[in-house]
Amino acid sequence: MDIDELLKQLRAISDTLKMPSFQNQTSLNKDFRDNFVKFEKLVEEIELQQGNLSFEEDSLKLILSEILLLIDNMSKTTDTNLKKLLFLENIRPLS
Repeated sequence: MDIDELLKQLRAISDTLKMPSFQNQTSLNKDFRDNFVKFEKLVEEIELQQGNLSFEEDSLKLILSEILLLIDNMSKTTDTNLKKLLFLENIRPLS
């Protein structure tokens, strides 16, 4: 597994989630914030262990499984928020 490429992709996800426009939309959701903090800590753990030759593949798999679960949870949160806004597509100006 290419850890450098993996970290590059995880950093890109993190950068996207840190964008002010995204943070404003999710700032009131405690579950999202908690998941994001856990996500950041797991990515940091991978970064810290990257140079460690004894970093076990099983440990990495466990961390990646946790990251996948957190991303899934954050995705569900944002999907729910988007669904709440779907009614806007039916709004039309009065003529």
